[in-house]
Amino acid sequence: MGAIAGETGLPSSAIGAIRVSETFSVVEVPESQADEVIAGMRGVMLRGQKVVVRRDRAATPLRNP
Repeated sequence: MGAIAGETGLPSSAIGAIRVSETFSVVEVPESQADEVIAGMRGVMLRGQKVVVRRDRAATPLRNP
């Protein structure tokens, strides 16, 4: 969450649920800002590895409405 807020300027309060697994994480951001977050995270290094950011293929909410 800190990397997204720091690199994109998106307030941490706008970041929703986060699901972390061994090989990837899914982070909810406002639909209206998703493309900006993706662009802002391109080329970012986290713990020595380049971050790969894309829209979730399933596009399923992480929490119940």
